[in-house]
Amino acid sequence: MSTVIGMLPLILTVVLFASFVKLAAFVLRRTTVTWRHTFIFSLMIFFLAAAGYFSGLSLGGFFPPVMAFLIGLGVNLFVGAWFFSGRATRADGNKVGWLGGVKLVGVSYALMLLVSVPVLLLVGVLLPAP
Repeated sequence: MSTVIGMLPLILTVVLFASFVKLAAFVLRRTTVTWRHTFIFSLMIFFLAAAGYFSGLSLGGFFPPVMAFLIGLGVNLFVGAWFFSGRATRADGNKVGWLGGVKLVGVSYALMLLVSVPVLLLVGVLLPAP
């Protein structure tokens, strides 16, 4: 039972990321993506990040933090464009293509930023450092 509880943050991370991609499709209004594809993409990004971390190829060890963040964001946008270019559709039924995939993933990251920054600031206020 404790193994399931230990895995809960990982499961929650994948579910939240998939939810933000689905929310981004809703915000873009003319883009449709299935829950299945959002979960597959979320798992791909999770395993890509885990593989980079556990292999010792973490970008933070080679580049300054800002550059490592931008490179990681670029890789995520590229993977998202590749993955959603053939899986997400517009309102007319056509595939969104690479540019639509970049927009979908970019909007999902922007939504994550808009939600996470106020939450982190609120936690910082409510739980001051000892």
